[in-house]
Amino acid sequence: MAGDEWALGIDVGTSRSAGAMANGSVSPLEVEGNRWMPSMVLLDQSGTLVVGSAADYQAGVYPDRVERTPKRYLGGAAPLLLGDAAVEVEDAIAKLIGVFIAEGQLRHDGRPPEAAVLTHPVRWGDDRKEALIDSARRAGLASPRLIEEPVAAAVHYVGDRVAVGEYVAVYDLGGGTFDTAVLCRTADAFESVGAPGGDEFIGGEHFDHLVYEHLGQCLADIDADLWEQIQYGDDRKWTRAAADLLTQARRAKEAVSSYPSTQALLPLVDRDIVVTRGQVEDMIRPLIEQTVDEMSTTIESASLTPDDLSAIYLVGGSSRIPLVTELMTARFGDRIATRDEPKSVVALGAATVARNPAHRNGSSTATLPPPPGSAPSVATGARTGVPAPPPSGVPLPPPPHPSRLVRAWGLDLRAKVHGIAVVGADVYVTLADGTLHRLDVQGRWQWSAPLAGVAYGPPVPGPGTLHVGLSTNAVATLDATRGRDRWRAVTRGSVVTAPVLAGDLVVAADDAQMLAAFAWRDGTLRWLLPLGTSVRAPITAGRSALLVAGNDGRVFRVEIADGTARWAFPCPNPVTVQPVVVGDTAIIASTGGVVYGVDAESGNARWGERVGGPVDGQVSFWDRLILVADRSGSLSALDRSDGSLVWRIDTGGPNPTGVTVSRSLAVLDNGAGELVAVDLERQEVKDRLSIESGAWQAPIAVDDVIVAPSGNALVGVRVSA
Repeated sequence: MAGDEWALGIDVGTSRSAGAMANGSVSPLEVEGNRWMPSMVLLDQSGTLVVGSAADYQAGVYPDRVERTPKRYLGGAAPLLLGDAAVEVEDAIAKLIGVFIAEGQLRHDGRPPEAAVLTHPVRWGDDRKEALIDSARRAGLASPRLIEEPVAAAVHYVGDRVAVGEYVAVYDLGGGTFDTAVLCRTADAFESVGAPGGDEFIGGEHFDHLVYEHLGQCLADIDADLWEQIQYGDDRKWTRAAADLLTQARRAKEAVSSYPSTQALLPLVDRDIVVTRGQVEDMIRPLIEQTVDEMSTTIESASLTPDDLSAIYLVGGSSRIPLVTELMTARFGDRIATRDEPKSVVALGAATVARNPAHRNGSSTATLPPPPGSAPSVATGARTGVPAPPPSGVPLPPPPHPSRLVRAWGLDLRAKVHGIAVVGADVYVTLADGTLHRLDVQGRWQWSAPLAGVAYGPPVPGPGTLHVGLSTNAVATLDATRGRDRWRAVTRGSVVTAPVLAGDLVVAADDAQMLAAFAWRDGTLRWLLPLGTSVRAPITAGRSALLVAGNDGRVFRVEIADGTARWAFPCPNPVTVQPVVVGDTAIIASTGGVVYGVDAESGNARWGERVGGPVDGQVSFWDRLILVADRSGSLSALDRSDGSLVWRIDTGGPNPTGVTVSRSLAVLDNGAGELVAVDLERQEVKDRLSIESGAWQAPIAVDDVIVAPSGNALVGVRVSA
């Protein structure tokens, strides 16, 4: 890199973001006096989007105009709702990225970076990665590149003399999520080995809320009515008090990482509460223990043991919590390593990669200089007994196969489950008695709210909102925090299937055979389309069009902008399963027992494949396979490219709800009182767990936990090795 050139690395985190610059040396970019800033975005009263600490300062004043974790929504179809305004997620992330660009330019006489690398979680799909690239371009970066977060962390630590052929692990506990990975040092890069792990719902934000609930109980002991108002009150006085209490909880959590105890101020009662490190550790210990177990599982998935690793790097702001180091050291010994500000290391690694000329010429590989004492082309220094990485194109040994379904928790809801949606650490459930319930992923009940009608489908999450279709001829949008109505729009008939978010619209099909689109902001009717058929399948939303499956067998492509039907594909039998688009092909499964591949642009059939029987439940995907469960008791795997049958096995029941995938397991309610786990690599049933069948909702995979209906209850089932 020339003397006047510089490169940029950015780690856009769930709750905190960091940047670094490379200009001969690599160093953090300090913004707002820190090496990181909150990933918070807020739309002020003038319509200006502010981010970072500026947003944090105003969050208590405008709690309805702030989004604390916008990264969670990147790659989705819905915008952020900030007050009454819809803001594209990509624009919000671009504003965050722009802060680091501006700070770097300020230090380099206004010159833009010659190269820029942004990091992303290793488990992200293409949609989310493309959305991050789009955000970077909106921020003004001409040719942004991406690198996986654990690879960036390992690049920064390469000065620790990791030799070619050696293995390292990364434990990344951030503000919003937790990720693990095992990496192998090659001649000029780090490569991921085995299956990466993690948990989307463990992080500093979750810990903050545990302390928040503790402080809330302390407040309830003083004034129970006041605590209830802070939890559920709509007046700005109460929402500000809730924001203040959450800030006190976060500061207390951070303080006890450095001191044995601290004090937190309870809002509105002017009372100090002592919070000790021991209390906070008791709250978070079960979650930290889960992360340590997940690190072990990730190492095992790479066919390695802890003794095979050169180091395990602790990354992410929450890894500074003393309990993390204590439990990780107890499990893995002196391999635990940390250096610098844990939040900065990922951005520093990204900047190191960005300054590499090979990367700027278009390579997406994190190329590195040879480690000290080793030649680039010779795999020297590997540990005795550790297998060398395989040649390019040769697969690694298969990881250990999960084989057990273990019931982790159960919650009696006293009514049949109609639908489930998972948002962050929250699970939302609609019931046959016309209520909506919120619980966490550990099965702890939070609250319930009446819907003034029955929702036959799951609630549909948006940023801070939930959308439900109701039997009482209505579509309702609710506040996700408290379950209270934001708006309610009248439809011409009952809404049996769940509505869908499509850009700035909420679209629903009713039993008057109409498709209606409402403004997401206030419920204003935008357009109506007569379908001539009722709809029982969930609607699929893309960037510009919907797929709507009719009960008469016709599947429509409908333009989101104006509600015009572009084509209708005629199936000879009703379609009650949500169509799914893979690439440029729409996958349509019918009650006639045929799965069709249809050109998504023209509506012309590309292929059709008959499975074992009528298909009633959702279709899923794994690797290059389409997974279809049918009434004959079969689970069929079809090739994505042409629909041809790859394999078929018996599940022992009529499979009414379809199939979901957790890692390399297909999990389904077979309709015969069993939750069935099928090993997709070995094509065999691995385990069965007794449940009460009869729900319409398919199980949902949340990392290694399956959330499934069982009669009038909801159960959490852990997939264990």
